[in-house]
Amino acid sequence: MINYILYSAVEMNVLQQNKSSSSAEAIIGLIKDNGNKIIFSQKARERIKTVLDNLDLTGDILNDAAHPIIKSTANGLVFSKEGNTLKLSNPQPDNVKEESYIKLGALANAATIEMEVSAQVKSASYTANACIDIRTADGLNRLIIVQRAAGTYTIEVFQGGQSKGTTTLAGSGISTPYTIRVRLADGILSFYRVKDGVESSCGTFDVKPYFDLTKASVLDSFSAFCGARLNTGESVSISKAEQYQETEESCYADIYKNGAKVYTKSFSVFGENPPYSVRLKVNGNTLNISRFKDNKETYIATIDIKDYFNFLDNNTIEEISVYEGARLGAGESISVSKLTNTAESPEALPDKITFN
Repeated sequence: MINYILYSAVEMNVLQQNKSSSSAEAIIGLIKDNGNKIIFSQKARERIKTVLDNLDLTGDILNDAAHPIIKSTANGLVFSKEGNTLKLSNPQPDNVKEESYIKLGALANAATIEMEVSAQVKSASYTANACIDIRTADGLNRLIIVQRAAGTYTIEVFQGGQSKGTTTLAGSGISTPYTIRVRLADGILSFYRVKDGVESSCGTFDVKPYFDLTKASVLDSFSAFCGARLNTGESVSISKAEQYQETEESCYADIYKNGAKVYTKSFSVFGENPPYSVRLKVNGNTLNISRFKDNKETYIATIDIKDYFNFLDNNTIEEISVYEGARLGAGESISVSKLTNTAESPEALPDKITFN
C-alpha cells in the first residue's frame, strides 16, 4: 500500500502470472475502504478461439451442401479424400492448367483464415499453386492468395474481372507441411506462414482501394474458398481449413460506492505475458488506464469517475490509498514488485511480493 497523490501515476509491475483453472488476476486499486474503491484487474493472457467455418475432413466433405466445389477453368480439378486429407489433382493431359475451389464460408471481419497444406507435388513446368480465394459470387472480384511449391507467396487482385496486379509477400519457398494464415481487420489483410509451429509475418495489404471491406454491404458479398491452380500431374493436399475469430476478455474495471458495485466494464485488449506493468493515473476526475511492455505503452481506457469520487477534493485524496493484490484460483500464483508512484518515493516494501 502507498498513499495516493493527486495527478500522480501509480504502477503495478507484474513479474509472474501462473494460471490454471481460473484467470489468475493481478489487481491494482484506488481504495478508501472495502465499500468504496476503484479496482482494475488484469487477467492472465488467454485468447478465446471461436471457429466460424471449417472443412470437416473427417466426414463426407465432398457431398456437403454448405461447402460447394466450384471450377475456375473448363474442366476443373479432381477432389478426393485420402483419410482425413482433401487431395486436389489435375489428371488432364498435355500441360493443361486447371483451377478449382471448395467454399469455406462467408468472409468475416476480425477473422483469420487458415489452410494447412500437407503435400504439394509440382511438375517440371509449373509450381502447383495452393490458393485461398476470397471472391464475390459472380467471380469477378477476387483476392487470390497463392503459395507456390518451392516458390513465392503472393496476392493477386481481380476487380470487375480484370487483374489489378500481383504483390509478392514472400520471395522464398516453404516445404510441406505448412500453414497459410490470413487475417482480415478493418479492410487490411495480414499474411503469415506457419512452419513447425512458428509463425512468420509476410506483410500486409490494404484492400480498401479495391474493395472497402469495412462496409458491411461489401464484406457480405465476399466468401472464402480453399483450392489450387495445377498443371497436368500436379496435386495439393489440404489437411485443415478453417476461419475463426479470437477474443480475449483480458482486463476490466469495477467501482464500488457504499458497498454497491456502481460501475463495471471489460476491455477487449489482448493480454501480455509477464513481465509487464499496469499504470493508473487520475487527471482531474478521469481515470486513465494503460499497460507497458518492453517500454511500449498500450492504451486501455479512460473512465469518468466524477459521479463516484471527487478527486479534486483534498479530503478525498487524503482518504485514498493504492493497493495491489490478486484474485486466484486453486494452484495459481502471481508475483508483483512493489508499487511505484511518480509523485513520491515508494514506501518501504519488499522488492517482490508473491500471491498464491
